[in-house]
Amino acid sequence: MRAARDINLSLLLLRAGDVYPNPGPALRIAQFNILGFTPGRRLGLLHKAITHNLDILLLQELHVTEDEASRLTLDGYKFFAVSRNARGGGVAVLVRDVFQSSLVSQSITSVVEQITACVKVGAHLCYFTSAYFASRNRVGSATVHSLSQGAWNLIGLDSNCHHGRWDTYADANPGGSHIVDFCTDERYAILNTGDPTRRSLTVRKGRLSAPDVTLARGCTTQRWQSTPDPDSDHFLITFNFVIGDDVPLAHHVPKRSFYSWGKANWQEFSRLVAADCRTFPMRGNPHQQAKFLSRSIAKATSKAVPKGVVRVRHFWSADLEDAQSKCEALLNPIHGTTPAQRRAILVSTRERKKLLDMHCKNEWGKACADMKTSNSATWRMLHNIMSTRPTPTNLVVEGGREIPLTSAANHLVSFFKTKATRHPRAKVPQTPPRPTGLLRALTRHELNVALGCMSHATACGPDDVYNEALAHLPKIARVALLRTFNRSLSRGIVPREWKRGTIVPILKPGKPSGRVDSYRPVTLTSTLAKLMERILHGRLRHLVQSDNQAGFRADRSSTDALMWLLAHVQPTNASKTPLTSAVFVDFSRAFDSVDHDLLLKRLQQLDVDPYLVRWTLSFLSDRQVRARMRHRHYSRVKTFTCGVPQGTVLGPLLFNVFMDALSADLDRSGAQHYFYADDLTIIARGRDRELVLNQALDVLNHWSRAHFMDVNVVKTKVCNFRSRSDAPVVRYRGTELAVDDAQNFWE
Repeated sequence: MRAARDINLSLLLLRAGDVYPNPGPALRIAQFNILGFTPGRRLGLLHKAITHNLDILLLQELHVTEDEASRLTLDGYKFFAVSRNARGGGVAVLVRDVFQSSLVSQSITSVVEQITACVKVGAHLCYFTSAYFASRNRVGSATVHSLSQGAWNLIGLDSNCHHGRWDTYADANPGGSHIVDFCTDERYAILNTGDPTRRSLTVRKGRLSAPDVTLARGCTTQRWQSTPDPDSDHFLITFNFVIGDDVPLAHHVPKRSFYSWGKANWQEFSRLVAADCRTFPMRGNPHQQAKFLSRSIAKATSKAVPKGVVRVRHFWSADLEDAQSKCEALLNPIHGTTPAQRRAILVSTRERKKLLDMHCKNEWGKACADMKTSNSATWRMLHNIMSTRPTPTNLVVEGGREIPLTSAANHLVSFFKTKATRHPRAKVPQTPPRPTGLLRALTRHELNVALGCMSHATACGPDDVYNEALAHLPKIARVALLRTFNRSLSRGIVPREWKRGTIVPILKPGKPSGRVDSYRPVTLTSTLAKLMERILHGRLRHLVQSDNQAGFRADRSSTDALMWLLAHVQPTNASKTPLTSAVFVDFSRAFDSVDHDLLLKRLQQLDVDPYLVRWTLSFLSDRQVRARMRHRHYSRVKTFTCGVPQGTVLGPLLFNVFMDALSADLDRSGAQHYFYADDLTIIARGRDRELVLNQALDVLNHWSRAHFMDVNVVKTKVCNFRSRSDAPVVRYRGTELAVDDAQNFWE
């Protein structure tokens, strides 16, 4: 009875979509030359993935730019993609969300484009490669051998090469011979069965060929077949990737659930929070008050807001299904098609494409009709369209073996701590005495303004408090919150909960997952702390008034920095711009290197309110951080004694205040410069530009030594505009800086 009940429960969960289907023992793989990742083909690809229950997809010829490749998505899959340009090429590996996976390598040359993802399948690390040979006549042995990866490797290759081993429809060429030699040397099996994988869709010719090859090593595959597809002249190749025996690979994996804010009962939430706030510790210290509020809000949220899993949205109408069936019926006769049949195929595929394009256009029209500047969903959608997505990774591989995620998290947090540690020559900041003057208390108006500026649909911090919940706090809770803020400010004590952070490491594009320096730390901090920071930010933002800083400032952006640079290096119609040289300075971990004692003195020099100075020092001191991998693997807790915390509201402002001293020193030296966050550009023009640049770098050297900041000499470059002759020799600390070509800069 118990076994039957467990089976029925699993079936109900699967039907509800709250768990991932049990993978294995055979994974379903697809290889497809998609001939352009347009919105219509993206919808068609999602339909194929759902219909065939695909676990991994190997795509070629995306026809997207390098920037667009970093923003591609498909619901339910991790998307690893790389591309040269939109005219041709572009490869991708798509892995179902249920699997642990990470990017292993990617490369683009004039001959081959390839990308490899490592996927943990059962107890094995399997490597899936998608590759595209742009020119069959230039394919050599070294090019083919560059595709080889680990012991368990599967390669989906659009080779544009032919050999009798897999293609009996076209004449063999040297590239095909290189592929056969590669398979012999590296012990790869060719999975093709001799069926065609491409048909020229023209009325006069219906020529068949097999340029697509599937290679496998160390694994068993079954049921390889190629099927004509209306989205491309290449066929859809599907097969099974078999791991182990008939036992499924794992138990059902629950999908991660999220709060459904649209279904929240905010009246019940307000009632629960108000009931708790009647016992608010009015005479307690800031630690007790902050802990009480965060627990109360988190508890009320869990009771009043339901949770649900993200569903894959699949818009597939009856008209599209009819058009799909019609195309499949016409495409099925592979051999011996007549011109009339090929004409019918072209007409039906064009009708289907028109329906897909119209469907996508209508859906986009509905989304545009709902766009409002006051709606956070609008900006979130635009951000998803325009912003580069971080490389997804929940698997760390080094030297062909898996590194446990907890160990990886410990290595990462130790690496991040090395730079966020006080310099041996730096002084320990001393807490200023408690001010005797009158405190300028935070007001209810400032709190309401800060609440209105909070972004929604963002991750919570370690306190499990969300911005959506803060926006619906009842009056009694806002009074308690304001009392906590003012007590914290008056005593100069930041609650311990507010100084805890969780680092979510984001893999940098194109970097190996097994290196600690390949990750960018993104820290999640307390939402209540961010709310108070936002209020204090309004009181401190006047400190940065330099016209040479565009980062983290209202009405300033990277466009301002670019326009400043263009104005100095591009010639005008009125006069010819003199010889110009620029130094692009790269600081090493600049945010983590800000010394607290020097920042404290800088704030005091600027006559900042003593209460704010005392609170800021408490905010920066003894911050406890841990790293998190895959939502549930945590590292040991480390204490950071240096730097401004990234992921906070005040951190960027304090960094600008700290760097403003360097800007003032460069102004006094007469060097023209511009900051965008921690990126510094120094420009000099005329015959004496070598002297000016070296003097400016001497100022930078003196300032960086005094402020314990390091400059990455390897990444710091000199760029000469207008002329390469008589190029200046620029040195930093005795090391000559490398020269970068101006042509590369403009590209």
